[in-house]
Amino acid sequence: MSTKKLIIEYPDRLARFGYSYIERHLRYCGVEIVAIAEKEPEDAQSELVRDLLAIVTSFSARLYGARGGKKVRQGFRELIAEASQSEKTEEQQEEAD
Repeated sequence: MSTKKLIIEYPDRLARFGYSYIERHLRYCGVEIVAIAEKEPEDAQSELVRDLLAIVTSFSARLYGARGGKKVRQGFRELIAEASQSEKTEEQQEEAD
């Protein structure tokens, strides 16, 4: 089954950036893009700003979360090392007795 038409509401709903590349590729493949509403809503600019802020927030959370995870892993390693050291010390004391 091949698709001949792709119906979208606004061109920016298909892709925020690089719409012309997608359109050209789909035209090459024989697919027609039909945009129901060519004019974007008045608040399209503010919507784009919100989208970009959400992306930046998401990546920031991942970056800082990854750093926090390293600290937690290091803390667990130190705790395990201390526990194994105290076990060895206890075993040595039991053998000495």
